[in-house]
Amino acid sequence: KHKCADILLEVELAKSTAYYAAAAAAENTDDLPAVASLTKACASDTYMKAAQECIQIHGGIGFT
Repeated sequence: KHKCADILLEVELAKSTAYYAAAAAAENTDDLPAVASLTKACASDTYMKAAQECIQIHGGIGFT
């Protein structure tokens, strides 16, 4: 029932990790490689989840 809200929450989390990685890059911190990996993993998972959920929400409109 709240799939869109869940998707929005996941996207905001991915954006937050991206902002954190950008701040870590700007400050040239030692944990930058770990933060960059976390950001990549989070963004990839969020993209896949959002795409799958949107297909379910819209019922595959345009695929028939």
